Amino acid sequence: MSNPAVAGHLNISVRTVSNHLQRVYDKLGVTRAELGTALALPPAPGPAAPGPGVRE
Repeated sequence: MSNPAVAGHLNISVRTVSNHLQRVYDKLGVTRAELGTALALPPAPGPAAPGPGVRE
């Protein structure tokens, strides 16, 4: 969802949305570009599930 769309939905200014997001990025220690890249990556594979008939 774009900043203008969020602003319109919440009836606040686009600048307010941008400011709040920048504070979140600062607290997370990431840039907007880094966050976008991280969200675009496929999830890391987890541990494989045991096959049929395998007991843990």
